[in-house]
Amino acid sequence: MVQSVLSRVGYPVLLFGSLAASAALGRLELPALVQVSTVVGVVALLIVLWEWQAPMRGAWTPTRRRLALDLVHTVLSSGLPSRVAEVGLLAIAAGAAGTLARQGVWPSEQPLALQMVMALLIGELGAYSFHRTCHETRLFWRIHVVHHSAEALHVWASGRAHPFNAVLVYGAQSAALILLGAPAEVLSLMAVFTGVNGMLQHANVDAKDGILRWIVSTNHHHRWHHSTVVAEANSNYGNNLILWDRVFGTCLEPDGAPEHTGLDGTDIPETLAAHWGAPFVLARYEHFDGLSDPPDNF
Repeated sequence: MVQSVLSRVGYPVLLFGSLAASAALGRLELPALVQVSTVVGVVALLIVLWEWQAPMRGAWTPTRRRLALDLVHTVLSSGLPSRVAEVGLLAIAAGAAGTLARQGVWPSEQPLALQMVMALLIGELGAYSFHRTCHETRLFWRIHVVHHSAEALHVWASGRAHPFNAVLVYGAQSAALILLGAPAEVLSLMAVFTGVNGMLQHANVDAKDGILRWIVSTNHHHRWHHSTVVAEANSNYGNNLILWDRVFGTCLEPDGAPEHTGLDGTDIPETLAAHWGAPFVLARYEHFDGLSDPPDNF
């Protein structure tokens, strides 16, 4: 009974509850980093408990070695580079390139909920465009490939990424918002939404997303994005919203989940050094049957 209820309400409660908690902490005037880290950290622990109580697939339970690697990635490859990118963009907005921000283009007088909707729509268009480019060009696939090396989907697999990928994703999603002058409160809520939804997308839980799947890019969509079948993986590019996938015809949402997740034809060693070096020596790890060279695309 408890598992059934959790399966149906867990995703929206954790996602929108995290926004409510973040907004509440914001009223206490806590530093943005503390605010975001606290909310995302607490939700991460709740998702870990959910996975432990009711995993969707036993095969997706990570080994200790892979779990340790993904935890290191979460801190050093995703978290830290994203914060560096944020500081850089804020510095740009404060300088000569921040004309729009100083002119108050962003509608800060509007209700926070409306500002958040605007931020999601604008930010997601940038994130969608970059993510799709990663799958359709050889150059950017080199940067993105590490994220798809996860053969087991679980909460911490969301942090598995190359630092270049983390910086560019953050820039694609947030640059326009920062240069338009979006306030710190909106940027913090965006960081919480992205962090929590990213963990839920990769979580090894059987979440029933219901009507949520029409708007949000949920774990139902994202599992197919991690399929070893290229035609399935080249879909569902949205980080937070599935809207732009629906608009541009890249949404894939059959029932169930792919038979296999990870990379087919590419074996990158499960070490941090190999993952960070992958963009520079990717061909070394590729072996495509019947092809003398790897394909131009993913």
